[in-house]
Amino acid sequence: TEGSSSSEPSKSSTEGTASEGASSSSEGGASQGKSSKGSSPQSSSKPSKGSGEGESAAPAAPGTPIKLPPIKHVWLIALSGVSFSSAIAKSQTDPYLSKQLVSKGTLLDNYTLSAPSELANGIALLSGQGVNLDSEQNCPTYAEVSPPTINGKNGLAEGVGCVYPHEVQTLADELTAAGLTWKAYVQGMEAGVTSATGGATGASSGTSSATNANPPVGTTPTASIVTCRHPELGTADPNRAPLPGDPYITARNPFVYFHSLLDGGACASNDVEFSQLQGALATPANTPSLSWIVPSACEDGSSTPCAPGAPAGLAPADAFLKETVPQILAASAYRKEGLIVIVPDSPPPSSASGAAKPVGALLISPFVRGGAHMSETFNDFSLSKSLARLFGVLPLGHAGDPSTVSFGATVYRTTK
Repeated sequence: TEGSSSSEPSKSSTEGTASEGASSSSEGGASQGKSSKGSSPQSSSKPSKGSGEGESAAPAAPGTPIKLPPIKHVWLIALSGVSFSSAIAKSQTDPYLSKQLVSKGTLLDNYTLSAPSELANGIALLSGQGVNLDSEQNCPTYAEVSPPTINGKNGLAEGVGCVYPHEVQTLADELTAAGLTWKAYVQGMEAGVTSATGGATGASSGTSSATNANPPVGTTPTASIVTCRHPELGTADPNRAPLPGDPYITARNPFVYFHSLLDGGACASNDVEFSQLQGALATPANTPSLSWIVPSACEDGSSTPCAPGAPAGLAPADAFLKETVPQILAASAYRKEGLIVIVPDSPPPSSASGAAKPVGALLISPFVRGGAHMSETFNDFSLSKSLARLFGVLPLGHAGDPSTVSFGATVYRTTK
């Protein structure tokens, strides 16, 4: 994308590092440990077929050096307002997630969020930026970050507002600069937006009225296709909560908050309706390096119904996962070199301690152990750093902080 200026990553960003935090096996206690710097990375083992379910080998000790597995395709599924501890405790509500999927992958029990809101955590994961007063409130007004003060050393922006200047880069920008690909598949984006032919499809969003034949500023219509949906700059966001016939929530789509993606057309091309995911799974050549999947407010796990009388909570999220995840697991790109990450972008509303309380994250891959529980502490910056290293690009913002722990030998499989 225009304006991307990713420099070549250091050797340590492309070759694996050991996890730097606590021991992560559910079979033992947590013990602090540091990664051994300067150690020669070990070669990664070839994965067995499937997800690693039934893997009997014990996880490596903290500090064990590891060469990162050859994961080339990542599917990130962002749920909302949930935690894995509550999902497992209420397994009758979400049997597919809590019983089938958890047994296939590695559960990061102490994965926490850096902020209490969907937008702030999405921005943290995508760009390494910290929370500000507006992103903490899911950006009530779709406004530029002001003043656009950017730290030249770490790329962190200071100020209020939510739409970041062109100089602030994202993981998506880095992937493009590295010759890799990305897509965001956002469910409900086309709902409630007037089609290009002038027929209203529901309540309007970011338009002057439901009969306006133009989609929101920044979206790209082709027939009834809408992409990169967001309000007009400087206006109140009408999609902070689901509307009748329109479950789209702008704040759950972090890609629309960066000029680096908006201005050059990358967002318009790659931030698309969820229905396009199925075609992308047909062959590895069609499959993006990073697929960021956002269920609509009707199926994201939130406790707030998307419409009066509509089901809410983990049950509809479980149905979404049961429909979506098997398609990914069956894809050739996943079986050869894939990773699925299921992660909340906001904590449950009843969480007294807000973002500080662990919400958990689930990793499913041929390169992780099935049925494992890790007690090591990670957060959204850790995940951002881990994705950057898998793709061979530099971690951004707080993801690049020396104190940010990325996934290593305690998470990835080190034996056949």
